[in-house]
Amino acid sequence: MSDAIAIRKARKAQIRPGVEAALQLIVQRGLPFREAAEAVGYKPESLAKALRREHVLARLASLKREWLEARTFQAWVGMADLAENAVSEEVRHKSLKVFLEASGELSGRDRAPPPTGVAVQIIIGEGPSRREVRLSDGRETGVIEAAPYEAASVDDD
Repeated sequence: MSDAIAIRKARKAQIRPGVEAALQLIVQRGLPFREAAEAVGYKPESLAKALRREHVLARLASLKREWLEARTFQAWVGMADLAENAVSEEVRHKSLKVFLEASGELSGRDRAPPPTGVAVQIIIGEGPSRREVRLSDGRETGVIEAAPYEAASVDDD
């Protein structure tokens, strides 16, 4: 591949400063793309065309993730401040409850999950007490009792 083609491909993968600024406005201020385009001096059609490119969409997704992570951290800091310094006891209580729920302390997420199946025991034997089949009703460990298996004889004709 020639250097000119490589340079052309590299330029296509770049995001122009105006498009980057519009992406920032879309994410940080919540502007619709038409308003963001006009704010940076672009025609809305030009920004719409840029937003169809894979690398521009990837940048937009990255900006949204960064923005959300920053706001999530700020929200936790604010919640911690409320839990420690709120005047209202109810607000402090609710703020602490948010932390307990998020950590799984209230739902028992960290505890061992309850069993999801029923253990079944099969008892095959002889005698009058072992000639029945019984399934557990769910309140006890499952037990199936039956008479010993006897293979039926098959006559070869």
